Amino acid sequence: MRTINMTRPETPLVKILTRCAIVVLMGLLLTASMARAEDAADIDLSKNPRLVKYKLGKLSNEQLLGLHRSTDDPKYKPIYEVMLTRAGLTAAQRDEAIKGIATIDKTDPAAVLVTALGALNPDDEEDQPALALITNLLIAQEPADLAVQRMAVMGAIRATADDKKTKMLPGLAQRCLDHLKGLPADQKDSDDAVLVGALCMQVARELPVDQEYKIASQMYAAGVHVLSLRALHEMMIYDKHYFAVPAGTMLHIIFDNTDVMQHNLVIGMPGKLNDIGMAAAVMQPTADLTQKQFIPDLPAVLHSSLLINPGGSTRMDCKTPEKPGEYLYLCTFPGHFFKMYGVLIVTDDPAAWFASPKPPTDPLAGKPYATSRNEEKKP
Repeated sequence: MRTINMTRPETPLVKILTRCAIVVLMGLLLTASMARAEDAADIDLSKNPRLVKYKLGKLSNEQLLGLHRSTDDPKYKPIYEVMLTRAGLTAAQRDEAIKGIATIDKTDPAAVLVTALGALNPDDEEDQPALALITNLLIAQEPADLAVQRMAVMGAIRATADDKKTKMLPGLAQRCLDHLKGLPADQKDSDDAVLVGALCMQVARELPVDQEYKIASQMYAAGVHVLSLRALHEMMIYDKHYFAVPAGTMLHIIFDNTDVMQHNLVIGMPGKLNDIGMAAAVMQPTADLTQKQFIPDLPAVLHSSLLINPGGSTRMDCKTPEKPGEYLYLCTFPGHFFKMYGVLIVTDDPAAWFASPKPPTDPLAGKPYATSRNEEKKP
């Protein structure tokens, strides 16, 4: 068989043109490379940080990482900030950025990440990759550091899609539990225990109810007794219809007001919701607004808080009743108690209740609750 070569022989002109094209292409690439190098060298870190960050954002990853940087001068902070959210960097490089900003700002990594989240727009599609990245980095921080930034951390977590929360949050809850279990017996009521316990319970609240109850049961078994309640945004209700706590125990209640109006938290005797709420409804504020307001002087009122402004938080340390029963919690700001109340189930055996929960009776409706939670409206 004879093979026929269909390839045209190269003419001298074709060879010349090909070589010229290669030379031109190499020249263009070299020019572009030199221009990028000049761009990197041309960035004056002493200028306005926003302008600096804009110019840094135009650099390639290789150019960005090639820049000199140090934690001994604040002018290098924009480099670390751009590294923090830049796609394609390694975990080690991202960690360098977090530690660099923390060192310059004299703060902790969790605070750095909370600040970074605050600079992003959750409604901007372009910010979504950075939001997901920073949230994941935040959740990976030490529980004690996260607890200090709890409200901001939980805000970021609640903004995360449900399918992602179910994957990332069990690990965070377990790290909180491990932290609490590792505390000495004389530190179970310490500020550290209460803050981490509140974070643990708020993380659990974002998981399915059965998981929330398992986490609460383990926390109580570890000797840390924390209850977390939250006023839901623009809804004038607490996030829980009811929850179980151990009888005759020092209980630490963390109440976060994420609503747009003032609220308080009052613990009352069983069956006294109307008595307490109606007595508060006719009260006038006292002259000293730094004192508790709208708290009736009734034996049915067991514990109470100050009025908490929107975005604020308070902590109540109180001894739970020795006698088991369906006690109350409510907001006594005039007119609020009709919607804003719940049942505090005081029991001798919280573990047994969590393993086989029995819904209490709604104090106003007069029938068992259908669910243990109020759910926040989706934006």
